[in-house]
Formats: sequence, C-alpha cells, structure tokens
Amino acid sequence: MDITLSWWAALLGLPLAIILILRKRNTTYARMSGAIVGCLVGGPSPEADCQHRCSRLSERHKHGYSGPGS
Repeated sequence: MDITLSWWAALLGLPLAIILILRKRNTTYARMSGAIVGCLVGGPSPEADCQHRCSRLSERHKHGYSGPGS
C-alpha cells in the first residue's frame, strides 16, 4: 500500500510561514506552523494512515518481531 502526500500542501504552508515571518513572529514557530498546516491539509487520510500502520504491525507480528531490546 502506497501513501501519497500532496506536494501542493507544502505550497499552502509556505505562504503562511512567510506571512508570519513578515509579521515579525519568531521564525522557528512560523516555519513549524507552516509545516504543520501543510501536513494537515495535504497529508494522508486517517483511514489510509491507520491501514498502513496496522499492516506494518501485522507484518512485524507475523515475522516474530517483538520490539527493541529483545
């Protein structure tokens, strides 16, 4: 299963970060806010993310992986 992220979401987060920087906000928080908004707008759907995680966990369980340190 492939999970695709939208490239246009990054283009939506970038102007937000630029606007926040131009309004004299802390650049670190402005860039983080732009990245978070971009991920929320263009990220994978919750169903696709859950299916991806569950399939990875079942594969680990099938192959006998019990976690770090074992």
